[in-house]
Amino acid sequence: MMNLKTTREFDNGIKLTAGVDNMFDKTYAITNTYKDLILMTDGSDTMLINEPGRYMYLNATYAF
Repeated sequence: MMNLKTTREFDNGIKLTAGVDNMFDKTYAITNTYKDLILMTDGSDTMLINEPGRYMYLNATYAF
């Protein structure tokens, strides 16, 4: 998994942050990877949940 993030601050108080999580859109599971954490209460085996695929975002903030 590879994530990229960049931030740019402007003189007028605006700050932009852009990023991409899971750059190569790989399937991976990080949630509930411990044996003692189970989502099912019916006695079945531990269930792994795949994380979302590629995720892009853009955030803007303004400070005055």
